[in-house]
Amino acid sequence: MKSIALVILIALTLLGCKNSEQKFSNAEVEETALDFNPSISSRSFKMEESYSDQRETINPMVIRTAYMSVEVDSYDAGRSKVDSLVKIYNARIVNENMQNYDYRKSNDFSIRVPAANLDKLQVALGAIAKRIDFQRVESTDVTEEYIDVEARLNNQRRVEETFVKLLKKTDSVEEILKIESKLGEVRGQIESLMGRMKYLKNQSEYSTIHLTLYQKIDFKYEPEKTKPFSEQLKKALTMGWRGIVAIILIVIGLWPLWLLGAAVWGGIVIFRRRKKQVKLNHKIKKKDKSKEKAKGKDKEKDKVKTGIEPKNSEL
Repeated sequence: MKSIALVILIALTLLGCKNSEQKFSNAEVEETALDFNPSISSRSFKMEESYSDQRETINPMVIRTAYMSVEVDSYDAGRSKVDSLVKIYNARIVNENMQNYDYRKSNDFSIRVPAANLDKLQVALGAIAKRIDFQRVESTDVTEEYIDVEARLNNQRRVEETFVKLLKKTDSVEEILKIESKLGEVRGQIESLMGRMKYLKNQSEYSTIHLTLYQKIDFKYEPEKTKPFSEQLKKALTMGWRGIVAIILIVIGLWPLWLLGAAVWGGIVIFRRRKKQVKLNHKIKKKDKSKEKAKGKDKEKDKVKTGIEPKNSEL
């Protein structure tokens, strides 16, 4: 169990290594592991001592990207020459974007070419140009990154071998599940590192040219041909009549709304008339009451004038 724990600890330590600058030496790891389990081969723990030894065995890896913009007399002829040059220098067009305007016809190419043929293809493309607007090359050295990724990949493969050997020796289901889980993580890291190495190698072996090929066109204004006035007048009258017919049909098609609106309007009119009639009747009643009061007062005045006193006065 101690050897299993130690191997897992060593594997996790190696998984966390992102570069070759380790704080512990290779000999220390090997010595500690052999103390707990002498059956583990010391060869599985050998690591690269330095980057300098690998730089002597690997060619420099540089990613080069070129940018060009060229003007040609004829776009069609220039495009044909570009296709011919691509075949001659074992390149391929991976992307293009053509634009055609009244004053300009152009195409933006992305060309992948073997790194050894980049300069030659650039010179050949410049030779077909009427004028070169700009031309530049960007370079990125990825040698150190490639060596770093390769070293990490070798370490992960050693960890994988150790886990496989350990998996064959153990019989515990719990330990088998733990080792298989760690083994899956290690293999995922291996696939990721292999993909990165493949990408760096491909980018350094093939360079990219972003080419803009265009032709200027003298713009000439040509007025559009118009129809005779009689034809335009007929068309205007026809369109006007069609518009009127369409409006009439729309209005007729909304007949349910017209009926509903008429019913609502009739209800509002009836309600207002009744309201006015009620107010009028109320005013008439008030006038009648006021007239009756006025008559009563007049009768009292007449009795006073004729000498007839009210019954209350005799008392």
